[in-house]
Amino acid sequence: MSEDTAKLAADAGLAASAEPHNAASKAVPAFPAEAFPCPNCGQMLGPGVRVCVACREPVDPAQIRLPAVQPAAPAAHAVGQRATEKPRNTPFPWAVFALLLLSIMFLSAAAEKRFGVTATVYGFGFVQLASSLWVIFDALRKRIPQALVWGVGTMLLWIIVFPWYLARRRQPSTACPFVESGARSLLRIVLLFLLINIVGMIFLGSVLNSLPK
Repeated sequence: MSEDTAKLAADAGLAASAEPHNAASKAVPAFPAEAFPCPNCGQMLGPGVRVCVACREPVDPAQIRLPAVQPAAPAAHAVGQRATEKPRNTPFPWAVFALLLLSIMFLSAAAEKRFGVTATVYGFGFVQLASSLWVIFDALRKRIPQALVWGVGTMLLWIIVFPWYLARRRQPSTACPFVESGARSLLRIVLLFLLINIVGMIFLGSVLNSLPK
């Protein structure tokens, strides 16, 4: 009987000594280091506040619920950044320009000998008109900006604008500010056309004046 009593006393002593240890091992809720909402009224409070300034209630740190932090959206930011980036300009196709220029010179010389100057001029005019109409319809079909300006530019400055359009239609993600700037582009093309014609007339006049009469 005495042995059972001693055993019960020993178990009670062990349980009594374990209770303070378990109580001490429990973590005491701490106040957050950043601003937090009052658990009673929702007023935002600083990290050092222990009594709410709005409802005057003491703040229990165990009831504090910090607002969830919204994650950033880097994908949307990247999409917006790409949308604001300017498209790359279409480089002028010098190789195509040189090939067309040599072809026109060769074909014009051959056609002049066979059909005469007047027929050659009319023939080249037909080529310009057909190219201009094709450029307009093709630009509309491919949704290339300023289709009408491209067509007018092809008609007036065929040797410059037409090869540039051939390069532009193959690179839909690029842009051509020389032609696609709206009314300024059309004015620029017309002025360049007039300048080329004036220079050509001056050059032709000087050549005719230098010939023996």
